[in-house]
Amino acid sequence: GGVGKTTLANIVYNKNYERFDGGCFLANVRETSRKPNGLVELQREILSCILNRKHERILSVEEGVAKLKDAMFYRRIILILDDVDQVELLDAIIGSTRDLFNLGSKIIITTRQENLLKSYPDCAVLKLRCFHSYMSMQIFSQHAFGQNFPSDAWLDLAARIRDRCQGLPLA
Repeated sequence: GGVGKTTLANIVYNKNYERFDGGCFLANVRETSRKPNGLVELQREILSCILNRKHERILSVEEGVAKLKDAMFYRRIILILDDVDQVELLDAIIGSTRDLFNLGSKIIITTRQENLLKSYPDCAVLKLRCFHSYMSMQIFSQHAFGQNFPSDAWLDLAARIRDRCQGLPLA
């Protein structure tokens, strides 16, 4: 973690939301799904976002999938599912097939599990990489010193911190 998946997804969502009939950014999907009735809670949140209504009534995951299908089929939506770790979560939220969604809809899924999307062959996968040493030093220095590189007095300490963070911008 910490490479910036959520940050990038958030930027994409905010820059593109206006182009769709509705949208929803679901943060911490993994964490929410582990709560009692967590999947239903996630489904309810999506429905509330795209229908602009609060407290959608859903009694089961199956009912939620049916309601999501009805709500999303005729709308172009952008949906961000952040921190997904199980295919079952995707099946409960977006169904085991993409027929839930209007052709112009976009779904972005952030995950640490590279093989999670194998059952969705029509999706594109973008793998974020850590920053190289030069870029890491520049970003760290901008935040720590307000300039692109540290002064000679701070260079050794800054290099040790950069190396310790291993190219992860949020470390």
